[in-house]
Amino acid sequence: MGAFGGLQITNKGRALQAKAQTGAQLNFNRIAVGDGNLSGQIIADLNGLISEKKSLAITKLKTQPGGKAVVGAILSNEDVTIGFYFREIGVFAEDPDIGEILYCYGNAGASAEYIPAGGGPDIIEKHIDVVTIVGTASNITATIEQSLVFVTTQELDDHKTAAVLDHPDGSVTNAKLAPDSVTADKIAAGAVGTTELANNAATDTIIGNRTIDQATPTAYSNTGTLTQILSWFAKVIKGITGKANWYDAPTKTLEQLNTEKANLSSANFTVLQVGGNSVLHTGNHNSTGDPHTQYLQKTGGTLSGGLVMGDNIISGIKDIRLTNGTRLSETAGQRTALNAESDRFDVISESGTYYVLSAKMGTASLEFMRFDLLGANKVVRSGKDANGKFTQVDYYRADGTTRFQRTVLSGTPDTNGNYPTLTITRYADDGVTVANTLVYTITYDADGDYTQIT
Repeated sequence: MGAFGGLQITNKGRALQAKAQTGAQLNFNRIAVGDGNLSGQIIADLNGLISEKKSLAITKLKTQPGGKAVVGAILSNEDVTIGFYFREIGVFAEDPDIGEILYCYGNAGASAEYIPAGGGPDIIEKHIDVVTIVGTASNITATIEQSLVFVTTQELDDHKTAAVLDHPDGSVTNAKLAPDSVTADKIAAGAVGTTELANNAATDTIIGNRTIDQATPTAYSNTGTLTQILSWFAKVIKGITGKANWYDAPTKTLEQLNTEKANLSSANFTVLQVGGNSVLHTGNHNSTGDPHTQYLQKTGGTLSGGLVMGDNIISGIKDIRLTNGTRLSETAGQRTALNAESDRFDVISESGTYYVLSAKMGTASLEFMRFDLLGANKVVRSGKDANGKFTQVDYYRADGTTRFQRTVLSGTPDTNGNYPTLTITRYADDGVTVANTLVYTITYDADGDYTQIT
């Protein structure tokens, strides 16, 4: 590299330095190199290089005693397309009032070094350090391109032999540590204690996830890894709840079971009555060797006497047959309750009134209707048309005054005088309230006889 004999501060550089003495920021932006020759120009008056060829990002800034600072950059010919003589160099800074200025300048004159174009056999990469005067400025900064920062051999040696390594927070990450690189041999006993860990230093994010095995085959122990101990806990919890997973909510909590146990311990239960005698017992009567003959076995056996359940519900019974022939039964496809002496499901109310279960047409439901009111003993026709057909018929129950049903023919008659629509209205027990209404379409043949009602 050519001999520059030191750099000279420009007038604008001195003005900025004076501002820095009073507290303004002294920020270095870049270093530039060129091949310009001095031909009478006054360096103090320069505002830029005479012939700038390349602008270099700052990679280094270090203050020194005596009001000096070292500003460094890297000169490479990798992107140089036309070779040039490295004859002039300048350091640029940011003036808070006028913007970028040439802070200091140097020129090597005839001793300039040639920088060949890149892509050839000569690869140039120079670490340039410029020592400049900054005076007593306390706020000195530089715009540094971190991707171009390299350490010198001396700096690396100083780092390796330092008593304490000063790494910035977060600089040593997992990506910078090879697997298993930090071993017990490299960490002194007690080196990492509570005083070495800041609050929240070991967070869940840093520790990472753990996957437990609720079916772990490893025998239980008081010693194990964190994952193993958590797996044992999960296996025990799963065994207690009986659920598919340890985290599934139990059917009942321990508190609920404890409450029920307390209630049961002080309660007496009438299980059933046999022959009028109340039975109070808590045993498990489900074997043929059960000594308590007053109980039915779980399977088989015959019950004698009356079965009294009060307001309780008997469940799990498939078939009940009473002595008078009435049978209550249930199969997969049918549930019936038939009287042995009738083909109907008859119900007798406490007042002695008979009811029968009747299909409620058009509603997919059933309803009870009074048996003694169903007989149609009186029929009244009305609405006779020009063809001599009655369009309305009323049917009355046995009392002769309570209407049971009304049928109405409507629509435009065909050539044979037949109506296309039939409406059937059925009434409740009072003969006034409409129970249901059904509307049908009537289809006739060529002779005028109906063939279908839908």
